[in-house]
Amino acid sequence: MIATKDAHTLAETLYEASNTTHVPWSRRGRLVQDAWLGAATRQLASTPPPLPDLSSTGDKVAEIPTETTTATGR
Repeated sequence: MIATKDAHTLAETLYEASNTTHVPWSRRGRLVQDAWLGAATRQLASTPPPLPDLSSTGDKVAEIPTETTTATGR
């Protein structure tokens, strides 16, 4: 499910990024805002959910030992 606030924020961001008329988002009518809201909703729906942050779980990843070799020239 897409959060309405996220969709509205993205819609405004997309509009502002492509706005060549210099008309602010707040002055645009419902027709224009709804079109951008539709584009934002589609974009959010096609974005996969973020991966969980495993760094806060305390799990440690085992380090794989590596051999170091030095060239002696012999």
